[in-house]
Amino acid sequence: MAISCFAMWLPSAFRLNVGLDNDNYLNQFNAMTQLSNVFTYYEPGYALLCYLCKTWFDDYQVLLFVTAMLTGCFMWRSIYKYSNSYVLCIMGYIAVNMYFMSFTVIRQFIAVAILTTTIGSIKERKFLKFLLIWLLAVCFHYTALVFFVLYFLHSDNDYFFSWKNCLIIIGTVLFFSYYDQLVGGAFTTLSVLRDGYSMYEESDTIKNLREIIFLFPILLYALFFRKNLNQLGENNVVLTWVVILLIIAKIIGIMSPVFSRIHYYFVFAGPILMSYAPKLSSQFARVFVTLAIVVYYVWSINLIFNYQWEDFLPYYSIFDR
Repeated sequence: MAISCFAMWLPSAFRLNVGLDNDNYLNQFNAMTQLSNVFTYYEPGYALLCYLCKTWFDDYQVLLFVTAMLTGCFMWRSIYKYSNSYVLCIMGYIAVNMYFMSFTVIRQFIAVAILTTTIGSIKERKFLKFLLIWLLAVCFHYTALVFFVLYFLHSDNDYFFSWKNCLIIIGTVLFFSYYDQLVGGAFTTLSVLRDGYSMYEESDTIKNLREIIFLFPILLYALFFRKNLNQLGENNVVLTWVVILLIIAKIIGIMSPVFSRIHYYFVFAGPILMSYAPKLSSQFARVFVTLAIVVYYVWSINLIFNYQWEDFLPYYSIFDR
């Protein structure tokens, strides 16, 4: 596990000019010449990290080292704590494009990695612990606000599909789909979201629908094997909800393209849940589902090569200077 973590940290930490947003991040880093700029550029947590790296080292590569370390440490901790098979889970982490997207969507994937550690606090109903972790994630990316509803969807005393959960889901979809009409500029944070992420309003509907079809097998797996998976580990109840929110978040992204990236917060549950396939009670189910997952992962990696690889290639490292 440690070797895998280190091997995956190296390409991320030593990358050079990789990712569509790299120039924006570099310009922001160079602008962090004084502390007051922390509240001017992006979210305060990431801006403060930029300021410290700029002040102490004045080297953008150090920032990439640190952000790769933050994303990796939080994500690997969750894989170690919540998954059953490190091999299947890490393979899934790569196959669903989380690893490569962390190269270019730096701020949001730090927030994603932080939020993966909330599964235990949600199951144990430790609201204060969940709240503190969630607020830390929001400090790195404002779209992490959407993750807050997960705490209220899961409860030991509720049926899986209860009226309360249905109302929460419907309310979340309506709010994030029509938030601008509902609140306008009343909340500064929401105004920042609207202004900062308006670049995604020209959304590719065909691509979004293709991604929903791609995510659908994960939802079917989570729902079909929910009872069996829940018996294997109590955290899988929460992870099943995360997968359901994954599809809902993708639908919200289609209805309101400003939020087209919020589904990233829920993708991590798929690889963790799928890592439990070798422990299904039926031998036929274990073999069939595990093979199906491997085929699914190979197919998804093929999609990355065909549609999204141009974001990461050609790959350059600091040794190519």
